[in-house]
Amino acid sequence: MDRCKKEKSANIEKFVNRIRQDILAQWNKCLVSDDTRKEFRVFHMNYFNEDVYDLHEIELSRWQQYYSANSNIFELYHQHSALFEKLLELHGRGKSADRYHNRGGQLLQEERQRKQVAKELPKVEDRLRNAASAYQIDKGEPFTVLGKPLVDLIDEKWAANFDKKTIDKFRNVPPSSVGRTPMAMKRPAQPAASTGAKLLRSATQTNINTKGRRRLYTANPETVPDNNATLQLEPSYADFQVGTVSTAPKFY
Repeated sequence: MDRCKKEKSANIEKFVNRIRQDILAQWNKCLVSDDTRKEFRVFHMNYFNEDVYDLHEIELSRWQQYYSANSNIFELYHQHSALFEKLLELHGRGKSADRYHNRGGQLLQEERQRKQVAKELPKVEDRLRNAASAYQIDKGEPFTVLGKPLVDLIDEKWAANFDKKTIDKFRNVPPSSVGRTPMAMKRPAQPAASTGAKLLRSATQTNINTKGRRRLYTANPETVPDNNATLQLEPSYADFQVGTVSTAPKFY
């Protein structure tokens, strides 16, 4: 034990420098501001002993616990940042002069990406704002990213890249209908075009069945039939229906 302590004391500077790298990585992971980092003054000391090493261990453990307790907020923040960057990229492509060259269905692919971002970004942002609000209620202070309150940082990102009209339009549209084109909207139901024709056929059939069979003249069709001309009745469609007559249609 004594030998290990002596070896540790002899190499304490190496251990301190190593744990400082771990602390630096954890600060970056937790998005710690420069002012907060400067508060840990031991980090920049050139004096090395076991007490200094222990203080570094406490600082590392502190930020590890902080990240573990708020991992959901950090995950949502990274998702929101990625979607927002994608939105800016697509917005920039929309202003490009050569965007209509449409090679390999590029415009169609961009439109699909816009719809996907417009659908997911409002949902993620809403969850992120709710998580930040819950943190502030629980801790009594806002959740900060690089020294700024998270909610204020989100608003600044929107204001720096879009005008108020665009922001309001984006946030007020429900996520389920964002990105839908007029062609995708459900059209109101319209009566079928054949409805009138069906009614007309039905009325005509009823009229024919009511008045009886159409007359056929046996006289020369080029002459005008007189009162003594022999008349026939053409069989109607009802005569040929199953169950209407037991024998072949009769002619009179």
